[in-house]
Amino acid sequence: MNKLHPVVINNPRKRSLSYRARDLSITALTLAVWLALIAKTTISIISSDVWILTIATSLLPRVIVLGFILTFLSFHCWALYKRYLYHRRQKGSSGLHASRQSDAMA
Repeated sequence: MNKLHPVVINNPRKRSLSYRARDLSITALTLAVWLALIAKTTISIISSDVWILTIATSLLPRVIVLGFILTFLSFHCWALYKRYLYHRRQKGSSGLHASRQSDAMA
């Protein structure tokens, strides 16, 4: 069973061409930045005579690893926040529903 199904946003209005173009451009820009960083690191390591020392002392691989970790953590926190909002809405709507039922019975 998929436990994240309630967290996934399923809004038909968000499926328009402008939203898809925006998401595609953000994805393309992100991939371009990562590929540029990886290419620069690879080129600097290959062009160096002492490549093991270059790998160990280069700041760029550390920045890349830190970027991947921060990206993962930000997506993870976003998913947790969306799940929290979903459960808060569920509690709010069930409490409202229960109070309406008790009012109808009175």
